[in-house]
Amino acid sequence: MVEDWSSLTAFFRDDFRSRMTRWDGAVDDYIGKRGIDWAVDQDKCGGFNAGGAQPRCRQNGNWIKPDGKGRTLYIGERKNGNMGRIYEKGKQLGDPNSRWTRFEV
Repeated sequence: MVEDWSSLTAFFRDDFRSRMTRWDGAVDDYIGKRGIDWAVDQDKCGGFNAGGAQPRCRQNGNWIKPDGKGRTLYIGERKNGNMGRIYEKGKQLGDPNSRWTRFEV
């Protein structure tokens, strides 16, 4: 929703004498056009590489026999300043048939 990041940054810097050290963002795919399996494929082919080493990935949830409670894929590490989380949001909220996937950075 921010149309001018440089003005927002200047506002916080100048009016509050502060600095941005972290930014969080999320995108919701309510229909599952690009679901968690798509994200796994992207990781496998280097789609999350930002010009350096391939980022570490890890998973949470039942990947072998999905149980409708949702799965989560983590890309990168927070301590390195770049981390993405892709998870089955609808399943997390209790709908085992939901295709709603959330991408967080």
